[in-house]
Amino acid sequence: MQNKITLVLIRHPRTEGNEVSNSEMAKLERPNHLFQPTKDGLEQMENAITVYYNLMAKLPLFPLFIMCSTAVRTKVVANKFAATFGILGLQVIEDSRLNEKWDGILHSLSKEEIEAKYPEQIDLRKKYGWYHYKPFGGENGPDVEVRIKSLLQDITSVPMHIGKTIVLCSHGNWQLLFEKIALGQSAKEVEEARENNPIPNCAISIYDFFPHARLDSFLRTTEINRYAPWLNATEPTYYA
Repeated sequence: MQNKITLVLIRHPRTEGNEVSNSEMAKLERPNHLFQPTKDGLEQMENAITVYYNLMAKLPLFPLFIMCSTAVRTKVVANKFAATFGILGLQVIEDSRLNEKWDGILHSLSKEEIEAKYPEQIDLRKKYGWYHYKPFGGENGPDVEVRIKSLLQDITSVPMHIGKTIVLCSHGNWQLLFEKIALGQSAKEVEEARENNPIPNCAISIYDFFPHARLDSFLRTTEINRYAPWLNATEPTYYA
């Protein structure tokens, strides 16, 4: 069908921040948005490029352009894909609406510091849950959904995007919230997905966007084509 826009979401490769807990992450010297891919992460990215190349032999997935967040870990993927597939010059667009859900003090302070300075925040997070709770200086799920819908509205408002593929280099929690909208999930369902079926690093996920339908109608899809063959097929994060 030519009246659709295909969105390909690629999560960033494994980074130094993925090697430790959130509490330990806050102690790292580099700030979150400057986290660098690990050796394994770079291998994941090379595997993702090979998978995408093979997919292009079967599907019309040559990208019109690539978008990424302001984080280094998504820029690395975007620039690598642009260099690999951009024979005619592939534009990379940085857009902060693709930024990961920011957890404020939970991303900035260690568990010990939070327990000492903001003990009530621990109880509030348990009470309201990951989706609804908004930490000091951070966002909750609905905040990120506003960004996602704004980005989608801009993408679909351009007639020349119809019939084309656009690649979005994004983050795990951002993509889970995208899929919450896509599948019409409840807050409980997205929290369960985050706990039991997170988005694999460098996974390639393909969605068809029908811009002439209502935004919520387009997103109510029942199929997600996700590719992460470097994972074991028995792992809960693997999709055929």
